Amino acid sequence: DSAAPVQLCRPKEKGAYGPAAELDLLQVCGDEAVRNAVVERIADFQGPGGIIDLVYSAVFTRGIEKVKQECLFEAGELPLVPRNFDCWLCSTELLSLLMRGSALGNVGAHTAEGSPNTTWDG
Repeated sequence: DSAAPVQLCRPKEKGAYGPAAELDLLQVCGDEAVRNAVVERIADFQGPGGIIDLVYSAVFTRGIEKVKQECLFEAGELPLVPRNFDCWLCSTELLSLLMRGSALGNVGAHTAEGSPNTTWDG
């Protein structure tokens, strides 16, 4: 929805990522304004920690509670980036959020109840 505001997010102190980090949130509305704001921050997105800024921005834009609800729908799990097998993994819920704007991560052909999964239909 191009009318919905976009939240661009980065730590107030460059490189300060973590649960206690203070975040700089910029709310932008409209395609042109969003494009300009992203271009202004493109070096941040391309630099160290840029993927974290992208994930933060996607989560804040969608809304933290909405992302949690979508993740847990159909037996999905949190966190979006779990630590397994001695490494950090990207969940299908996070991939879904980044690719299509919702954290519904069931990529199977059927729901948990066995009905056709239509959440990925255009």
